[in-house]
Amino acid sequence: MKKSINYFLVLAFIGLMSVAAEANILPNGDFEADPPDQFWNSGTGGNGVVDFSYNDGYLRTDAASDHADIISDKFSASATTYNYSFEYSVDNFSSDDLAGLFQLRFFDSSGSFLGEEDVDLADTGSSTITASGSASAPAGTSSADIRVSLGVFNDFTGDLIIDNILIEADLWIITQPEGVLANEGDDVSFTAEAGSASGDTPSYQWYKSADSTIGGEDDQLLTGETAATLAISDVTSADTGFYYCEAAVNSSTITTNAAFLSFGDLVAHWSMDEADVAGSDPNYYSDLTGNGHSANIEQSVPVNFVDGVVTGDQDIENLKPNGAVEIDHLAGTANARTFDPAAESGEWSVSLWLNWNDTGLDSGYNNLWSKRDGWGFDSMQYMVHVYDEWDGAVIMETSGGGWIGTGGSAITPGQWHHLVITYDSSQRAEIWLDSELEAENDNYVMGTKSDSTFWVARNDSTAEWFDGAIDDFKVFNYSLSDKDIYDLYYDETGFRRCLEEQRPEADQNGDCVVDFVDFSLLAEEWLNDGNYTPQAF
Repeated sequence: MKKSINYFLVLAFIGLMSVAAEANILPNGDFEADPPDQFWNSGTGGNGVVDFSYNDGYLRTDAASDHADIISDKFSASATTYNYSFEYSVDNFSSDDLAGLFQLRFFDSSGSFLGEEDVDLADTGSSTITASGSASAPAGTSSADIRVSLGVFNDFTGDLIIDNILIEADLWIITQPEGVLANEGDDVSFTAEAGSASGDTPSYQWYKSADSTIGGEDDQLLTGETAATLAISDVTSADTGFYYCEAAVNSSTITTNAAFLSFGDLVAHWSMDEADVAGSDPNYYSDLTGNGHSANIEQSVPVNFVDGVVTGDQDIENLKPNGAVEIDHLAGTANARTFDPAAESGEWSVSLWLNWNDTGLDSGYNNLWSKRDGWGFDSMQYMVHVYDEWDGAVIMETSGGGWIGTGGSAITPGQWHHLVITYDSSQRAEIWLDSELEAENDNYVMGTKSDSTFWVARNDSTAEWFDGAIDDFKVFNYSLSDKDIYDLYYDETGFRRCLEEQRPEADQNGDCVVDFVDFSLLAEEWLNDGNYTPQAF
């Protein structure tokens, strides 16, 4: 690939590599970080070269024969107007080439594109020039990024050097408050930080809201809460809600996002008992939490109720008449509309009991539940299924995203199993079967469609339904702990698990109980003397 850079141009850039203004909102806009590609990544188009290592301290793209673009990580964009400037040099290899392109792009809180500011990068020959301007963020903007493109949107063929990209505003949010899942009695806090182009320290004022909408009529100004950190001690249910902060410098004000404070809780519960089905035909599985997340039952075929395992008597053999649903094609399948248990917390867990028939689906995908409207990263979050072709492996997967699964034959056909899948705010996913951790993934990436349909016993494909029975479907808005999972399993089986941190030191036979058996084992060693007896030398 042809490379064309004049040495005096490189020297000119070395002289210009001053530290960008302290007010720069863009991380590593001067490419001085080590490595220089921190907060930047190759774009979505082209196969050219984006070269951060050519000379530390600036970005160079070489698109002599191919196309290339580069995109910054998204940064918080809470201001209404942004000023930008950058230094660049473009060397076209053909006189009829179009310009390169610099873009400041804006997105809403879900990551959807809202608009952009475009700057054509015309041929500068051997000169380095500075471009500057301002852009208004569209309403609803939550984040922004920078995209530099050569040839992805045009027929450019040449080289580009760019440096000292500066994005600033009169006032902007540096740190957004983060949502908190708490227990009653906890001490919690929210922190916000704003920056200003003047360098003056902003003042702060906190508000409480019943929902995530900012500026509602019922929003409550929290008198005296004027520090960057809002502390709430001994949390009660009256403290739950949303909190946001307004920052001000001189005549400029800006508001953070609203952050939730809620208790980790069971947010939907479908018992799958015939007694808890409501409506006509029947119409839906009732949500026993009272949160209104009923699951609408497929109406084209009748529901087949069978004996369920969940009775709460710690006896797995004692079944409950008509306490579970046998899924057969669409019979018994349901959807809870766009229910998203992780909407506030970024976490969720599902607990259910299943009994797989293993009669062999044409698709092989025995879907237990899913959040999807199609098989694509932007049309789903995930789906969970028992996979026929792996003889009963439990798998959660996302198209173009995460994957986690147990080994084959994890599910025994014709036997009730307790399944729990957890997902936390760090993107850690776990699969538990019968209170044993079977699979884990520390970086499970869910799809982006948070408003996709929550399907029970199927997904959007009518050919991918669960071949078996389901009982006691519970959904939580937080990641269950190992002890939570042990408790759920104990409720139905009476099985008590030994926790190593609680194992008695005198336990001799490994049953986690000190009793007469352990005493007998100790007695077998009674008066045994392990001291060395010296021999005549």
